[in-house]
Order: sequence, then structure tokens, then C-alpha cells
Amino acid sequence: MIQALFYFYLLSTLAISSIFGETVERRFCLYLLISSIITHAIQANFPFPSYLYYIIPIDASIFTYSLYLALMRNRFWPIWFAGFLVVGMAASVSILVFRNLNPFIVFAASAFWSLPALACMAYGTYRDGQRRTKPSPAFSRVID
Repeated sequence: MIQALFYFYLLSTLAISSIFGETVERRFCLYLLISSIITHAIQANFPFPSYLYYIIPIDASIFTYSLYLALMRNRFWPIWFAGFLVVGMAASVSILVFRNLNPFIVFAASAFWSLPALACMAYGTYRDGQRRTKPSPAFSRVID
């Protein structure tokens, strides 16, 4: 169920980024789509605890990309996305480190954090698109 919800959020974010976003958002969302397809293929071919060894580097690459966007661009959503992703990665690492924890609960906590990350990206892309098309008079660059 959570995987269907994730793909719904991902495709919705892809639609919002293609409508309101610039090339940066579109590339990042495409990177997320490719990463999620690779992650799904890994999950289908490996048993539960061992596939995390392959998924954590994918999550780390997404984290690095979002952190790069946060440092190089003037948008707020990449740093929030990176923060949500760090929490999810910490939950994945905790499954590998503490084997006596209930893996389903920790994995559900890990997977849950992808949903607010995508919502943050969708909202941030939408707001940036609004600001580009209709600038606020309070932030006008024209001096009266």
C-alpha cells in the first residue's frame, strides 16, 4: 500500500515539476523516478535485510544531489528534501545495525519519510513557479 502511495506521490510530483518547474526540478524528479525503478528492481531480486546494502547508496546519491541543489540554488525545498531523506536513511541503517529491532516497523518509518519529502518538493516547485510567473509587488525589482 505504501509503495502505491509513493508512486502516486512521485508521479504527481513529476506532473507538478513538469508544469511549474524549471529544468532543475525536472531533472531531479527524473532522477528520483529512475532511482525508484532501480530500487524496486533490487527489492524484487534480493531478500529483505540484504537489499538495503544496495539501496542505501542510491539514497545517499539522492541525498548528495538534493544537498548540491540546496547549496547551488535559491530554493528551499532541496534542503527540506535532504532532511527528510536523512531520517529515512538513518532508519534503513538502523535495520542493518540493530538486527533485533522489528524490521517492518523500522522499514515503514524509513519509507514513510519519502512521502513528505515529495510533498515538500511538489509544494516548493509550485510556489517557485508562481513567483516566476507573477512576482509580488513587495519584492519588485523596479524602483519607483
